[in-house]
Amino acid sequence: MIKSIPSKSYGFTLIELIVVIGIIGILATFAIPKFETTVDNFKLSIACEQIARHILIARERAVSESKTIRIVFDLDSKNSYQVLNSIQGIKYTLPSGITFCYTNFPSNTVEFYPSGVPSQGGTIAIKGKSKTLYVIVTPVTARVRISDSPPAN
Repeated sequence: MIKSIPSKSYGFTLIELIVVIGIIGILATFAIPKFETTVDNFKLSIACEQIARHILIARERAVSESKTIRIVFDLDSKNSYQVLNSIQGIKYTLPSGITFCYTNFPSNTVEFYPSGVPSQGGTIAIKGKSKTLYVIVTPVTARVRISDSPPAN
């Protein structure tokens, strides 16, 4: 009597692999656009936080150095701004795909006096591909906040 050796098959068939790859492809077509929107919103959020942080730092520098510190938003290039003291400054650039829409500061400039008070309150609108955020500076207190909607006047 001949005994047959039981055959155990390990692994996947070609058909199973093709089906799984097809399902992954179909899911990817729905996930990739959502992923791009998420990345864009993240870059927009980071840019707004960076601007808000630089506004607060400019205020602190004005008080600590007893100098007027200015932040100038370049609405011609729509993607950079400068933090300036009386002589020198530092230029910052927004991430790619993120631009300034508008600001309601005179000459696109906010100044912080040695007392820490801003020249005036205002709003900076920053746009990504699918969303706009607003960095809002309150007058007198220089409180900075980021909002999904422009402030009501």
